[in-house]
Amino acid sequence: MFEIFIPSIQPVSDGSIDIYWKTDEYELLVNIPPEIDILVNLYGEKVGSPKDTIDVRIHYNLVELVLVQWFKMIL
Repeated sequence: MFEIFIPSIQPVSDGSIDIYWKTDEYELLVNIPPEIDILVNLYGEKVGSPKDTIDVRIHYNLVELVLVQWFKMIL
């Protein structure tokens, strides 16, 4: 069973939106730009495991796929 935490959602001065989760085990920041042709920034880290870090800029269409793969790796 997985416990799901509510993220912090904040507007950024450049018009993008930050969605941020942090637990004792991991943190994940998704920065969504205001325009679809700008890449989405993903940063995730499993605490105490530098090899399980994700830090990429990707197209909107790939965000779900990349996040699912990262979660499979760290969970």
